[in-house]
Amino acid sequence: MFLPSAVSNRPLLLGAACAALLAAPVHAQDGPAAPDAVEGIAEITVTAQRRATNLQETPISISALTGDALDQRGMADVAAIGGATPNLSTTSGGAGSGGTSNIQLYIRGIGQFDFLAASDPGVGVYIDGVYYARALGGVFDLLDIERVEILRGPQGTLFGKNALGGALQFITAKPGNDFGGTIEGTFGRYDRINLRGAVNLPIAEDKAAARIAFSSKNADAYGRRLDLATGRSIGRRPGDQDSFTVRGSLDLKPSDRIDILLSYDKTRERQESPPIVNAFIDTVNSAAPLWNALVGGPAGTPWDQRYLSPDPDTSYGTGLTDNRLDAWGASAIVSVDLGPVEFKSITAYRKIFSLFGVDQDGSPLDYASTRNRDHQRQFSEEAQLSGTGFDKRLKWVVGGFYFKERTNDFNQARLLTGLYPALQALPGPLDGSPLSAPTAPGGFGNPLNLGLDLNLDLDTTYRTTSYAAFGQATFDVTDRLALTLGARYTDETKRSELSVLRVQSNSYVIAPGSKVKESYSDFSPRASIDYKVTDDLFTYFVYSEGFRAGGFDGRPTSEAEGLHSFKPEQLTSYELGFKTTLFDRRLRFNADVYYGDYKDIQLRTNTVSNGILVVATENAGKARIRGFEAELTARPVPELELTASVGHTDFDYRKLGNVPGLTFTSKPLKTPEWTTYASGQYSLPTGFGQLVFFGDWSYRTRTYNDAVNTPVLSQGAYSLFNARLTADFGKWSLAGFVNNIADKRVITDGFTVEALGFYNTSYNRPREWGITARYRF
Repeated sequence: MFLPSAVSNRPLLLGAACAALLAAPVHAQDGPAAPDAVEGIAEITVTAQRRATNLQETPISISALTGDALDQRGMADVAAIGGATPNLSTTSGGAGSGGTSNIQLYIRGIGQFDFLAASDPGVGVYIDGVYYARALGGVFDLLDIERVEILRGPQGTLFGKNALGGALQFITAKPGNDFGGTIEGTFGRYDRINLRGAVNLPIAEDKAAARIAFSSKNADAYGRRLDLATGRSIGRRPGDQDSFTVRGSLDLKPSDRIDILLSYDKTRERQESPPIVNAFIDTVNSAAPLWNALVGGPAGTPWDQRYLSPDPDTSYGTGLTDNRLDAWGASAIVSVDLGPVEFKSITAYRKIFSLFGVDQDGSPLDYASTRNRDHQRQFSEEAQLSGTGFDKRLKWVVGGFYFKERTNDFNQARLLTGLYPALQALPGPLDGSPLSAPTAPGGFGNPLNLGLDLNLDLDTTYRTTSYAAFGQATFDVTDRLALTLGARYTDETKRSELSVLRVQSNSYVIAPGSKVKESYSDFSPRASIDYKVTDDLFTYFVYSEGFRAGGFDGRPTSEAEGLHSFKPEQLTSYELGFKTTLFDRRLRFNADVYYGDYKDIQLRTNTVSNGILVVATENAGKARIRGFEAELTARPVPELELTASVGHTDFDYRKLGNVPGLTFTSKPLKTPEWTTYASGQYSLPTGFGQLVFFGDWSYRTRTYNDAVNTPVLSQGAYSLFNARLTADFGKWSLAGFVNNIADKRVITDGFTVEALGFYNTSYNRPREWGITARYRF
């Protein structure tokens, strides 16, 4: 059995130093700068308050990554950004779903544990102001990105749709008046061939411009599937890449007061799931002994420890590994200058088709596998009015938000295949009780047999309609002191129409047309005070609240479970922070401390009730969350830039709900206690241009992948290292890189159904190297 080794080092010095400084984060990690560039650290403008502000004077715990920083770090998709950001976890939902493009986002211990539409995200994702509602397709390409803003803590006022733990805002590059662009190709290990490019097309000066960008990723698989008897590779190999993304935008300015930005994007993926392996197989305290006795044993192929995976990339599974995604969206952003106020409308429509599956038993047997087919579409409209008053001392924004979504999830669960007909064929109940009043399954017509027919077709359609009104105002009491008040009221209705068919017995757990409906409302206030102590030191305090709507169980195995709903989550948060820029902008240091009361926590449970497997979502009581983030950027000389960050999350359950196995010492999913990052970049002028040396290191303490902290699914403390060398000749550049230099294999996801005895894990990609050539025109 393959198990990860733990790394015992701790970020003591950096963590202690940052913790002693109290404060709040915000750090922009900039790209390579030529020696003759501005000697100080460049300022970054963010729109975290729905208006342009200097990052260093924005009273929010926020990190910012510029497009150059993403390129230099080789961050090609959303799942890559977590390692460089304190208290942020970004992984794809591998072992639980088989869907490479299903994102799992967590900030300060709050996120989304399931990809189903039955569960809403705890971290909001926005691209150019458009809300992305689902984890499906969430591992999207960071194509032609101007910057990424990571907002920590509840964003219930301006980013209100379930932004309980925070929000990720992606801002794409906009069309401009100058013709130009880039084209690049990357070639590397596993026969990788990546192509991407962008071109800016001026149409009419100051009146119209267009921009088109594309990305193509192709690489061979790094995983294997083996025949147990011969040890030879069989079937399609998991872990390849085959995706294409295109984005186009058209900026129209019919007058000096009107701006219309039209955008369209499309993504297509046709690849295999990542390698998903058996970390542990329980053939004692699960249904495996019964299945082996009646199905696997008589066939001469019991499911047991022989199917434990020999390494992180190898399994003996033969089930479905397809991983398909078709996603597209269109938006129109209309901005109108009305003189004293500005009006903005963000109208968007998005559609997703996703197909993926996972062979959970990791064997050629029909013991446990699932396959999901999802169709999602959404329409959203946000209208804003913003302006200033009192000689620009008052800055305000008010608006309304409308969101409508329909998602159909068709889930084929094939669990314990063959057990139901084997029980039907027995002469009577397994415990010898009379068939007229059985107390155990077995025997033709025994009603208890139905609970073990877990070949299920679950067909569920979710509908969500959400309305919200919001407003926020900032008043400059003095030139240095400002107060901000904001609030959002949300009214949301969810409907679910479902049916669950037992395939082998051809009987319904839940009949077609069954419906359930719930409505939720919430008032989310926000208040902050900020004070500019000096021109270089900015401090703030924030009180904020956020909520995540409730919902319904997405995998009901009984009629009662199909009608079961769970309550919304609530978070009340307090933050105190500072941001400082020193030594002629050669040093920037931002830090914060936070405290949160988190209640009615939504967690997924896997239990057995009256002999029936129950996979449900329950509210798990209350927790206290506290910690800090600190980020530092230094440019002691124009050629050298250094960054460092550390995050700490202390998550303690204070009250436990109905979640079996959860204890007061349990830790949250996807949330290491410590997250640390450091990078260095040195630019060396040469006679033909410059050489840019870049390296980074990320460190995380133990991370748990399920609510009850199953040890075999957890990942011990680990470090990852990357390096890049770029030769920049002006229009041309050539870069060589190595990712995961030490070839450290890390569990990124884990999933178990204890009643069935499988414990699945998936890992990060192995060491990869490559060369990237870029041409700017």
